[in-house]
Amino acid sequence: MEIDLRVLYLQQRTLIGSTMHTPQQLRRLVEDARAGRLAPPVARTYPLTEIHQAQQDLASGDHVGKLVLIPRA
Repeated sequence: MEIDLRVLYLQQRTLIGSTMHTPQQLRRLVEDARAGRLAPPVARTYPLTEIHQAQQDLASGDHVGKLVLIPRA
């Protein structure tokens, strides 16, 4: 497959792929994600007022799971 990489970055697109799984497995993963059957681990949550701390924690890489901002406390 050929792709013009300018299309990806100029249109702010995301390319997702895998060399570890079959196309059928990737399709199933996408279906499960869309159906809400996946629950990614959440490392920490922050009120929106603590966005700076959340950014520092993200940059540190000292966590396992997602860092989540809560819009309303």
